[in-house]
This record gives sequence, structure tokens and C-alpha cells, in this order.
Amino acid sequence: MTLTGFEKPLDQYNRDEIRKIAVLYGIPLSSIISQKLTKAQVIDAIRNNAKYQEKQKRPTDNKKNRIRPILNRLIGLENPDDLMQEILEVLTVTEMIPRPGGFYTFVYTAKTPLIEYDVHPLVAVTNIYRWGFTGVNFHWGETRRYAWEEVVGALHVVTAEEIKDLREIPYGKILLNS
Repeated sequence: MTLTGFEKPLDQYNRDEIRKIAVLYGIPLSSIISQKLTKAQVIDAIRNNAKYQEKQKRPTDNKKNRIRPILNRLIGLENPDDLMQEILEVLTVTEMIPRPGGFYTFVYTAKTPLIEYDVHPLVAVTNIYRWGFTGVNFHWGETRRYAWEEVVGALHVVTAEEIKDLREIPYGKILLNS
């Protein structure tokens, strides 16, 4: 999966990831190395990069962003289940098998006893397996495993432009499976 610099806050990437993100936005690796830039300096260079700034604006400015109207209506008292229902109503493109590098949200019911799980995951899929798939869950901030038989319904496709907005909506629902 190609990192874009929007999967998590820039300071949470490791040094190698930050370098890859810098190169993606046209900051030459040779200049980073030759100038012996620290991680903080590379992050500053990324934040000041015109391509990065334009991409950062896109999620809130893009007229095709299906999530923006939901975000604009929030008052802070919404129930995660109600928010998920609204989100699923606008994310009408679905897949049964995700693509590595793709972004998805879905309903999940864990079967393993005594584990915490996210009922409404928002993930960047990393790998596909016979038993299911793995992905970075944006609500947890870490990679999680998802078994096919525990996914309820289909996976709803999220565009890269919608990730930032979905991350601002408090629809994650963490439960302890009993």
C-alpha cells in the first residue's frame, strides 16, 4: 500500500515512512539525506509542500465527497449506530472482497470471546488471506484482522478523499465480546 500522509498524523509515521511520503510529494530523497534532515524537518517540508497542501484540501473541498454533508450536520450528540446507518446510506458502492490498498467501512461482529473489537471499522486493507483480511483500522490506529464470516454484509468502498472526513465522525463502536 502506498502511503499518502493522510492515514494518520504525520508525526506518527516512522522515519522511513516519512521519507517515502516526502518522495511521493516530490521532495528528493537525496536532498533529505545530503542535508541530514531530521524527521521533524522532513515533516515540515511535507506540510509546506504545495502538492501535499492541495491534497489535504481536497477531502473538504471536493464536491464528490459523499461524507461531507454528514459531517456538516453533526451536533455532537449522535449515536454511533445512527451515524453508521447514515454513512452506509451514502456509501452505495460495495465489494465482497476488498482490494489491498483500498479503503472500506463495514459492520463487523467478532466471534472470538473476550476480545475488544470495532463494530464499525474504517480500514485501509493491507493483505487478503483465505480466512479473511488485515487492515489498518483508523479507529484503533493499528492493524487488525477481519475474518470473512464475521463481516456482516458487504464492504462499503470509501474514496481517499473521504477518509479525512470519516475520521472526524465518531462512529467507531468498540465492544468487548462476551
